[in-house]
Amino acid sequence: AKARAEAIVALDAETRSKLGEVFKRATNILAKDTPEGEPTEGTEPAEKALHQAFFSARESLEKLTAAGDYEAAFAKLAELAGPLGTYFDDVLIMADDEEVKNNRLRLMRVISETCGSLAQLEVLGSV
Repeated sequence: AKARAEAIVALDAETRSKLGEVFKRATNILAKDTPEGEPTEGTEPAEKALHQAFFSARESLEKLTAAGDYEAAFAKLAELAGPLGTYFDDVLIMADDEEVKNNRLRLMRVISETCGSLAQLEVLGSV
C-alpha cells in the first residue's frame, strides 16, 4: 500500500487529476444493481474506442502492478481520460434499450473496479 501511495504522490498534477477523473466519472454513473460480467465492444465509435483502450490498458496494468511499477500503472489508467471524456460526450449510457444500457454500465463498472483495485482513488483531491 505504501508503494502505491508513493506512486500517486510522485505523479505530476495533471496525471493525478486525470486518474481521479477516470475513477470518478466511471464510478458516479453506476447503480447498485449494475450487471456483472465483461462488457462487449458495443456499437458507437466512442464506445468501441473506450472498450479497446481499456482492455489494452488492463493487460498492461496487470504486468505493471505485478512488477510493482505503480507509477506507470497509474499513468496508464490516466490515459483513459481522453477516450472516457469522448465516451461521455458522444454516447448515451442510459439508453432506452436495456441490453445496450447494461453493456455500457458494465464497461463503467470494470473501469471503476480496476481503478479501485489499484488504490483508494476517491481520496484524490480532484475526486
